[in-house]
Amino acid sequence: METKTLAIMFFFVLVLSADVGVKIAEADCYTPSAHFKGACFLSDHCNFVCADEGHPGGECQGFIPRRCMCIC
Repeated sequence: METKTLAIMFFFVLVLSADVGVKIAEADCYTPSAHFKGACFLSDHCNFVCADEGHPGGECQGFIPRRCMCIC
């Protein structure tokens, strides 16, 4: 009985870790916003501009200059 429980728990850990890996890989593709002007200080504004461009979202990235990068 204990081995069956361990096998089920291992299966759940395996499934959950695979799901997290896919979500991290999806967010690795960024492209500069075509419409955002100036330095990017608020990721919420960048996210809105990127969504308006048809991207799933966006965030401010970089140190100097901070740029609005949209998720591919």
